[in-house]
Amino acid sequence: MPLPRSTWLRAALAAVTLTAAALPAAADVPAAERDALVALYQSTNGAGWTDSTNWLSGDPCGPAPWFGVVCGGGPVEHHVREIHLSANNLAGSVPGLSAFTALERINLSDNALSGPVPSLAGLNALVGFWADNNQFSGYLPDISTLPALGFFYMNNNQLIGPIPDISGMTTLIDLRVSTNRLTGTPPAPPASLNPGGSSLCPNYLHA
Repeated sequence: MPLPRSTWLRAALAAVTLTAAALPAAADVPAAERDALVALYQSTNGAGWTDSTNWLSGDPCGPAPWFGVVCGGGPVEHHVREIHLSANNLAGSVPGLSAFTALERINLSDNALSGPVPSLAGLNALVGFWADNNQFSGYLPDISTLPALGFFYMNNNQLIGPIPDISGMTTLIDLRVSTNRLTGTPPAPPASLNPGGSSLCPNYLHA
C-alpha cells in the first residue's frame, strides 16, 4: 500500500535535514588572518584602492571572497594562501604578516608603499614575495630561513644596508634587489639561483 502523500513529504524533508546536518559547516578564515587582512587594508588606505571589492564584508574566503585574496584548506577552516594587490593604489606601510601561517604568495608591486619591509620570519610556506616598484625604506629582511622561498622582488625601492647572506638557501630561484641604496659586499649566490636569476645593480655594492 503506498504511503500517503503527507507521510512521504515528511520523510523526504527529514532525509534532506539529515543530509544537510552531515555536511561540514562552511569554512571560515581564522580570526587572526581576517584581522591581519583588515590591518593591511587600514594601513594602506584601503578606501583609496583601485579595487577593494568585498573587503571588510563577510568572510575573506566566503562565497563573496575579498578582491585579491586566494584561500585554501580543509572543510572546517580555510587559510589565506595568496594575496594579489599589485598596481592597486596601495599607499602607506605594510603591517606584520606573521598571522598568515599558510601564505604562499604575496604581490604588492607597483604601488606607493613606504616604511620598512615587514618581517617574513615564520612564513614557512612562502614561495614568492613581490614588492618591487614601491617606496620601501630601511633594511632588507632576512630571507635565509624561509624554506620554500623561490622568488623575492624588492627592486626599485629605497632600501639601505647589506644584502643578507643567502648562500645556504636551497629553493631561491630569482632575487631582484636592484635600484636601491644597498651597500657592502654581495653574498655568494645559492646553487639554486637560475642563471640570470638575480638583479643586484645599480646599488652601492662593492667586491
